Amino acid sequence: MMTRIEIDRIKEEYPPGSHVKLIEMKGEPHMPYGLNGTVMAIDDIGQIHVNWENGSTLALTEEDRFEKMRMVRVIVCRPGEKPTKEEIGDDLASMQAVVGGMIEEYQPFYDESDPRIENVTIYCHEEGKLRNLERNRAIADPDGRILDIIRGPFFICYATIESETFHSLPEDLEEKFMKRFEWPEHFVDTPGGTFSIPYDPQKPPRQDDLSR
Repeated sequence: MMTRIEIDRIKEEYPPGSHVKLIEMKGEPHMPYGLNGTVMAIDDIGQIHVNWENGSTLALTEEDRFEKMRMVRVIVCRPGEKPTKEEIGDDLASMQAVVGGMIEEYQPFYDESDPRIENVTIYCHEEGKLRNLERNRAIADPDGRILDIIRGPFFICYATIESETFHSLPEDLEEKFMKRFEWPEHFVDTPGGTFSIPYDPQKPPRQDDLSR
């Protein structure tokens, strides 16, 4: 049985809202390795009560193996929607869950006046174009010419070359890129190329706008 000091330490380390990843829970075959959960409470005997992503609420005990997840705040852009700020785990499974498959790292941004911009990173679906996922947002040059179109959901974070993990964007860059990708885009293919029309998702673009 745990001492009061040990229980208090667990409560301090795993406050409600903390995220954990299961490594092993013996005797529970429906609780697989890598299952993610959110801590709800710690009881008086030191059990960690968790709301697991598979719907289970089994508590973690001294006999179970698990680890605390590091959470990162990212900007998530989905087709037809305004961007959102969300917290995700910095593990591969959490990243793949956002984009819906294997991830691809993409760093298309550059600003001579702010070297940090080069570290602003997009993670998108590796096979978004191959699978013909819905077109989401355009990547354009300073003159507005479309250089690329990202297909499917993606998220934006901060990742330096020196680091093996990704991080939350600095606050000013977070606001900058929330503004940059504020509106979903409708894409129109013409003989002269493809162009995009940003629109309010509550007010889809009119047909006459698309035919111009």
